[in-house]
Amino acid sequence: MNARDLRDMMSVPRIVTFLLLLILPGSPSRPAFIAAHSSSVCTQGTACWRRPRDCAGTACDYAAEWSVDRGTGEITLAFLGRSNGWVAVGFSGDQAMAGDDVLMCIADLGANSTGARFEHRYNYGYSNLPAELEGITVNSASFTDGILQCSVTREVTVFNSSHMTFDLSFDWFMLFAQGPITSSGQPVRHSKNPSITDRKVTLSSLDEIFVLGESRSQSHGQDESGVSDEKREGGSNGGHQHTVHFAMALFVGLSISLIFWFRN
Repeated sequence: MNARDLRDMMSVPRIVTFLLLLILPGSPSRPAFIAAHSSSVCTQGTACWRRPRDCAGTACDYAAEWSVDRGTGEITLAFLGRSNGWVAVGFSGDQAMAGDDVLMCIADLGANSTGARFEHRYNYGYSNLPAELEGITVNSASFTDGILQCSVTREVTVFNSSHMTFDLSFDWFMLFAQGPITSSGQPVRHSKNPSITDRKVTLSSLDEIFVLGESRSQSHGQDESGVSDEKREGGSNGGHQHTVHFAMALFVGLSISLIFWFRN
């Protein structure tokens, strides 16, 4: 083997590496909205999510903040939104709006002096149904200057009217939503697509939460209840694309190796 052959052999891995970088997909970009948990953004000892990200208090279009009492295990969650209808936080086993536990704050000017009421609700199929308040303490509910906000303390495990158990010691997807109400004060379908965490969340954790937000496509098959049976797609397609890219890269690498082999 002469010096030229040695140089050619050493160049083959470089060519293969270069082609692999061109063919294989890069790392996925992070979703647009990121929850911050530093004390400079959230109240000390709590986790929070806000839209826009760097807003503060009632300057936010939507905000949620929660903490866990280590002694009792109860979770206190406060949330607000710029809405004259309803704002809500949901806990879901998937990233769709069916089969979810929902904490909802509803504008109700005729109900009491605060102008708002809290309701525990449950998404069942295409319906958004009232659920018992057992295990939930309402700390406050108000509607002031276009800002609707509620604060509740919730036991870790709560039974709803369908006898479903929502144990928040497990991980759940979190959904942040808001929408209008009817003239009789009943909540209807959300006016904007819910912002949804891209993975399940441990509520007692202070890890960052990445939220899909408005990048989620418009749901189909919804009625006035505000519930969709649409499931998040893309997992199987992503796996198929990865397989195709790998096969292409392998083919190119083998082709270059064969070319070098025949040259010798």
